[in-house]
Amino acid sequence: MWTEIYSFSSTCTIHTAWGVYESLFNHLEDESKKLRRKKLPWKRALLPAIDAATTTLTKYYSRTSGLGGVIYNLGTVLSPEYKLSLYEGKN
Repeated sequence: MWTEIYSFSSTCTIHTAWGVYESLFNHLEDESKKLRRKKLPWKRALLPAIDAATTTLTKYYSRTSGLGGVIYNLGTVLSPEYKLSLYEGKN
């Protein structure tokens, strides 16, 4: 879904990356919780795939902080949509 949305964009989208990551992490977590309660083997068989997706997403998300994440940080701060709002609060 996100790939399709951003592939049609003709503008810079680096400032939206954290929002996409958050959405993907939330979706994977929600689906994992639902599937852990299921009894059917084919539904529970999806859990390793969700765990693998979470691991891969975490690997790429870790590159958005520190020195490797300078572009993400600058893109977010310079965006009129976000500015410093993503740096406020607990997260």
